Amino acid sequence: MPEKTTLEYLHIISRDAHSVQAAYQLDRKGNWFPIGLLKERVTVSPHIGKKCRSVRFKFTENSQVASIIEGFNIEHTPEKQKK
Repeated sequence: MPEKTTLEYLHIISRDAHSVQAAYQLDRKGNWFPIGLLKERVTVSPHIGKKCRSVRFKFTENSQVASIIEGFNIEHTPEKQKK
């Protein structure tokens, strides 16, 4: 994102992802923050409330069944643009 924004929630849409662990990282620095297991078709992260310009996702699994990550939604509140 060109301007900083406050990240509110991450929504991950998946299919057959019963043993997938999801995590995110802000602005390509610092620790990865766990979202947890993707148990439902749409998994919503806990409230984040941090300012950032970019988000990276990491998915790990240990399963014999192929999991499918179908998409994601980033809920955020943009900062007001300077004039």
